[in-house]
Amino acid sequence: MTNETTSILWTKGYRINSKGEWYKPASPIDCGLSSSVLERPLCNEPQRADAGKVQNPRGRSKVTVTSYRCRLLDPDNPCVKWFVDALRYLGVIPNDTSADIDLTVRQVQVHHRIDEHTEIVIEAAE
Repeated sequence: MTNETTSILWTKGYRINSKGEWYKPASPIDCGLSSSVLERPLCNEPQRADAGKVQNPRGRSKVTVTSYRCRLLDPDNPCVKWFVDALRYLGVIPNDTSADIDLTVRQVQVHHRIDEHTEIVIEAAE
């Protein structure tokens, strides 16, 4: 998961448990290092009542993940599973099966480390 995605989730109040799963603490006190019991991980509960509802009448989305890097990875190394799972957990896409999304993974080489980032574009499939 990129620093940008992590910082967005962090600013929205989500935290990471010992299993590496994102969750939303029950209260602001739980955001720190307390001994309180954490609520269930984010992946087990919908975020909204309409989470997973299909906005696209055809029910299919086109998800393009573009990684901008100084040194390109081998074609099988960019792991976009975290991004797609996060989109599903947040209710942005209804499901991450091949019947529900067209997934495209691209890499673009940049000249400076400051330009490295990951871009995710979601659009209705035609």
